[in-house]
Amino acid sequence: MSEAAERHLRKRSFQLAGHRTSVALEPEFWAALEGLAAARGQSLAGLVTAVDRERAQPLASALRVFALNGGAARSAPRVQPPPGMGHPPDPGLYPQVEPTGPKPGPGSGEK
Repeated sequence: MSEAAERHLRKRSFQLAGHRTSVALEPEFWAALEGLAAARGQSLAGLVTAVDRERAQPLASALRVFALNGGAARSAPRVQPPPGMGHPPDPGLYPQVEPTGPKPGPGSGEK
């Protein structure tokens, strides 16, 4: 990342899964996440922890996508960790959404 881009990012630190970690995002994303947390009656740290538990990509990316989606949907399918590893999912974080779009039909080449 260029030095100019880094100057526009704001770092915040959180305690996630027992480890201190920092996340650097643009101020606009922090503002969107703070608004989503407030609307859910959560602290920003609580929202970041919930996104961390469900993410399937780097935390900064997961937070940006969460903010862009208005907190409504996950960007990528979650890869299930091996038994005994990872956190239980937060069922209230990502509502179940049925896929949309055309279904494969005859002659589409899909089976």
